[in-house]
Amino acid sequence: SSFVLEEIRRGEPAAAALRLDFARPLFVLRTPNEALSLAESYISEKVLPDSAAPDGLHIATAALCQMDYLLTWNCRHICCAELRRRLEAFHRERKIHFPVVCTPEELMWS
Repeated sequence: SSFVLEEIRRGEPAAAALRLDFARPLFVLRTPNEALSLAESYISEKVLPDSAAPDGLHIATAALCQMDYLLTWNCRHICCAELRRRLEAFHRERKIHFPVVCTPEELMWS
């Protein structure tokens, strides 16, 4: 969704341009209306720390769009083993789909 493209544009201009070039041919998910409330629940129910609010929106969007995988290099809030365990339990208790969260390297196999 557009918040992902905004995030890609941040930072050092040359690196941002490379990220935008990479993302250009990719399909951009539309953020479901329910994603914001789900992401806010992660924070209010202490599944994620307050500082992870933007990351919660990524997770909620991937979950509600029924994505199989959520790839990330964000190992602080999205791919952190403890937070991933809490997110999986949160989703399982509510019968909400939860994608496999991993780094691109974890997804690759030979």
